[in-house]
Amino acid sequence: FVSPSLNQLYAGDFGFLSAYAGNPELEPQSSETAEFGLEWISDEKLQVGAVYFFRKDDNFIDFVFNDDFTKGTYVNLEEETEVAGVEVSGSYAFLPQLTVAGHYTYTKSLTDGVILRRIPENKFGFTLTAIPVEKLLVKLTHLYVGEVPENDEIMLDSYHLFDGFVSYSFNALTISAGINNIFDVDYVDRYGWATAARNYNIGLRYSF
Repeated sequence: FVSPSLNQLYAGDFGFLSAYAGNPELEPQSSETAEFGLEWISDEKLQVGAVYFFRKDDNFIDFVFNDDFTKGTYVNLEEETEVAGVEVSGSYAFLPQLTVAGHYTYTKSLTDGVILRRIPENKFGFTLTAIPVEKLLVKLTHLYVGEVPENDEIMLDSYHLFDGFVSYSFNALTISAGINNIFDVDYVDRYGWATAARNYNIGLRYSF
């Protein structure tokens, strides 16, 4: 079982709520999980894996808002919930200097009338990694998140995100730069919270 955290038990208001969010009456959450997976590697170029998972939760701890989103608190969900899904991943090396990797996750509630709050039914993405010249690394990453239910009435829209990364090594010194949310997508991954617009980062690393 999983005991409630101190934050879940005693958290104060979050600024936009008119009531304390913690709930000292929370009971521990219990879960049973099972997984079964397979992996296949061919010629050191192709790698494919798949995992089936099943989870049963009792007294699941979740954060629930009222209808107008002015109050919210942590509660134990009364229903016993069952969730199942599949995760598939793979990678292929076209060349030693060029590799693509991808992943897909499908998640579904098996309990009638119970939605999976803040969990998309479909989620997938890929990463393209290239080394065009020695010591130069370039990456392009994509992530798709399907529609995400917040409650019975609110469904967050799906979205695509693209990120880029490049690094170059000068002996012990590595210079890197990245751009997140390349296309400056306006998206929401948690209802009521802001997400980052396009942003950049630069880094230096020196190995002694």
